[in-house]
Amino acid sequence: YQSELKQVQAATGATKEEMREMSDIIRNLYTQNLGESWTDLSEALTIARQVTHQQGKELEDTTKNALIYRDVFKGDFAESLKTADTMVKNFGITSSQAFNLLAQGAQKGLDKSGELLDSANEYAPYFKTLGFTADQMFNTFSAGLESGAFNLDKVGDAVKEFGIRVKDDSKSTNEAFTALGLNASKMAQTFARGGPEAQAAFKQVVKAISSVKDPVKKNVIGVQLFGTMFEDLEKDVIAAMGNARDQFDMTKNTMQEVADIKYDTIGAAFQGIGRQIMTELI
Repeated sequence: YQSELKQVQAATGATKEEMREMSDIIRNLYTQNLGESWTDLSEALTIARQVTHQQGKELEDTTKNALIYRDVFKGDFAESLKTADTMVKNFGITSSQAFNLLAQGAQKGLDKSGELLDSANEYAPYFKTLGFTADQMFNTFSAGLESGAFNLDKVGDAVKEFGIRVKDDSKSTNEAFTALGLNASKMAQTFARGGPEAQAAFKQVVKAISSVKDPVKKNVIGVQLFGTMFEDLEKDVIAAMGNARDQFDMTKNTMQEVADIKYDTIGAAFQGIGRQIMTELI
């Protein structure tokens, strides 16, 4: 135990005062029956501290959630931390809320192509720029998959391409807005400002594309605004992304519910008792 604490201090550069706090975190996680050993917990805490720079209760909750996510959904520990941290920075949510969404996404099959963590991490900034909330990003991911997208990366890439093109003031982009009966200058300004207005404008544009009757014209406009992702995903997927239903709620305490189910066994109970006795003796 002492050896692992020294390892944490050496790897994080924590002060003696910070190490007293971190030693409490390791003991708390151990007595909650998390982690495979002292070594496993020290490595987990080290990575969590290095990635998030959090302290105290916040660091403990983040490490706990990443351990649970690893144990239940078999996600890479460091990758889940990095993704949650990216969501925190972009959407202004808590790490616990980020993990709640990741857990809900895994439960609903968003990781069927093994890209949930990578996609949420890579495309969070682009969704944020277009005024999406974290919940809405996951709703859009789900809508895309449910409508026929063969992987999550394509859905995220479509939003990325759209976000880049609608602000580039290019001839093709302006032509697309004009063909849809929209003011190109005003639309570009709306998307540049971001926020809820940009998110509403995204839905407006997708709806306008869907209403185009001529399939050739629809494809031309779609490619002008979404790039080749429009052809890769097909018109129905794009339309569904613009009308995504509410399925995700970051305020729902999904991670705690998952933990309560995962560790509710006789074996886990006896192991937990053993760990409590050990830490009391220490």
